[in-house]
Amino acid sequence: MSAMPDATTPLRSRARRLVDGRRARMSDLGQTALVAVLAVSLVVAIIGATLVATVIQSLPLQQAAAVSVYAHRALQAGENAYVTAVNANPSLAQCNTGSNRTGTCAGLNYGEWNLVSGSNTTDGAAEYYAFGNPQPTFDPATHALTNLSVQVAGAAHAPGTTTNYVFQSENINLAAKNGFLSNVWWSNFESYNSTGDYSNCDYNWRLNYNINGGSTKCGPVYFGPHDYLFGPVYTNDSVFVAGNGTVSGGPSFGNSGVSPAVPSAVTTADPHCLFVDAANGMSGGYSTCGSATSDVALYDHANSSSGNPVEAPPQSDAQLGIIAGQNGCLYSGPTQVTLSTDANGVGQMTVVSPDTTESTVTVNGQPVVWDTNNIATNYNNCPNNGTAPIPTNGVVFVQNAKSTPVTGANPFDNYVNNSVTNLTASPGAPTPNNPVTLTATVTSASNQISSGATVSFSQTTTSFGFNSTAVIPACSAVSNWSAPVASGSNWKATAICSTTESSNGTGAFSATYSGGTATGSSQANLGQTNTLTPSLSFGPNSQTNAGGCSNCYYGESSAPDAEGDAFVNGNLSGQLTIGTANNVIIDGNLTYADCSGKWVTGQSGAPQSLCPYSTGGINDSLGLIANNYVEIYHPVKSTGGTSYSNLNVTGQSSAFTNPNIWGAILSVQHSFRVQNYDKGATLGTLNITGAIAQNYRGIVGLIGYSGYVKNYVYDSRLKYASPPHFLDPVQSAFGPSLWTELTPAYTS
Repeated sequence: MSAMPDATTPLRSRARRLVDGRRARMSDLGQTALVAVLAVSLVVAIIGATLVATVIQSLPLQQAAAVSVYAHRALQAGENAYVTAVNANPSLAQCNTGSNRTGTCAGLNYGEWNLVSGSNTTDGAAEYYAFGNPQPTFDPATHALTNLSVQVAGAAHAPGTTTNYVFQSENINLAAKNGFLSNVWWSNFESYNSTGDYSNCDYNWRLNYNINGGSTKCGPVYFGPHDYLFGPVYTNDSVFVAGNGTVSGGPSFGNSGVSPAVPSAVTTADPHCLFVDAANGMSGGYSTCGSATSDVALYDHANSSSGNPVEAPPQSDAQLGIIAGQNGCLYSGPTQVTLSTDANGVGQMTVVSPDTTESTVTVNGQPVVWDTNNIATNYNNCPNNGTAPIPTNGVVFVQNAKSTPVTGANPFDNYVNNSVTNLTASPGAPTPNNPVTLTATVTSASNQISSGATVSFSQTTTSFGFNSTAVIPACSAVSNWSAPVASGSNWKATAICSTTESSNGTGAFSATYSGGTATGSSQANLGQTNTLTPSLSFGPNSQTNAGGCSNCYYGESSAPDAEGDAFVNGNLSGQLTIGTANNVIIDGNLTYADCSGKWVTGQSGAPQSLCPYSTGGINDSLGLIANNYVEIYHPVKSTGGTSYSNLNVTGQSSAFTNPNIWGAILSVQHSFRVQNYDKGATLGTLNITGAIAQNYRGIVGLIGYSGYVKNYVYDSRLKYASPPHFLDPVQSAFGPSLWTELTPAYTS
């Protein structure tokens, strides 16, 4: 390649010719030009030297500016990393420096610098980011948690220095996006079909507000008088309401038990209506939408809206089975889960899962009982017929049994108790013509004594040398049972007969126990303990025909002993999600260890002061996700014709009245409902603190006749203390709603 020509050569040649031709007569001008050239050269030289000096002097400033850019880039990397992390595991939003590297908080470290990958090269500035502890904000009226603010800092290190760092920081305000966990009520359809056939059901607004007409198989379900929902409400349908024509006689969407009242927002996808009134029929068209508000006691007029985009629910919860098998606990067939808290405050679960197979494996030289449903690298202690801490990732899933199920695996499968009766008397040796109190003690393998179970007492007398035994008329069918009391692995209850020893009595008495339709019978004599051992036998489809009730339990298959059902009750410490391939049945109260005694009651038993959000540790949260139904267990017994009576619930001495349930409930394909909601006597108030989401609207009672009235209160902690891997109708659990720059870039 030839050298580039000197750009000054033509100019110099021309100047020389001009000087030679005019030397004589231009001598004075030549001197002047020479001085000018020298002057210009000097100026150029000075300017060049100044520019060089300026560039040399400004290099540190340029380097500092570049490092500031790197610090801002690190800040952005930290913001992206934080939002990505809490979207993958929303529980991280409630962690802090004290919970780093523990349990569900193991995926993010607060208060520690993280190197931006690839930034520590030799020709660039090393970049770092760090997160401060999340700071909660609470609503001054409701004391509910409204958002979390997290400080994110970015830093860059100037090359060639040991102390020169540039920092930038911002606050991110996180807004919960999960519709299931940001509303006390979420539904796809506000209608229901008792057969579970939704093939031609649709939103009321797509049916020209004529859901009761035409060929649709679904009928509307209403919120009625004494129903109470405190918290945001969302439906893809419109909200059906019924009252007595006055505002005070209808359902309440908000807390009217305080002063001033706190209304709740109602959001629908219905393009025209928030509420649809049962009284007006809505037999086509939406012209009467406005009048429906006369049947609503309270709601937030300012923040309620209709015509919102439809939020599609997930199609299945099967992904939870994969997550449970990897680092949780995966069970098969009907599984009873009882939650509790040990003396150290650690959450644990007691599990009985007859269809789940186990084997003993060796881990670090120690034998471990391993649930064979889990993958080979999952060595969680997943108890069966035992108790252990809740799993590491907080997910339990119950799948359908993959092999021949165990007969009687379903814990409510038409059990039959062969009971032993022990008869005692006071005084112990009855004397003729004196009072005697007889006590029959019935011991059974279950604490449920069937409605109609009785004890008949008999006494033996002598006449003319012959003994005869006859039932005591006043004690021919005693049913005054005491509450069952646990006794080892069994339960005991008593019935009493007060009578008088006959003048020709022999001192011999006997008692015969008859267990009605669901239990067997046994007999014992005074002073003698019958040697029958309590045992269980099983029949099919008990949840369908318990006590003679047919079609009382939706979602049960022809093989109930193989179903992926979870039966759940107890007190939770920690965060846990229980998912099922079939149903979740709530068969006892469900409470949180960190909320015990921390709420007070208001209207209809509604909490006014909710469990406070803890910034110093994990907030308890429970998720119940069923692919089919989530149900409240409510067995009944036929008393003839169309009449039914409530049966005692296992674990309780009476029917399941006024239950308290804390948690987030989701029915993916079907509904949240109460078994036999239209049978038996009223059961009081169904108190749920948390969130309810369902595909189709389930029924929990008939107002004034049976089942429950509603008292649903939103647990605002669920926005940021969500149950592990809880499903959602959108793609992310969190999104940054606001960035606030705390300080301009500064150097240290």
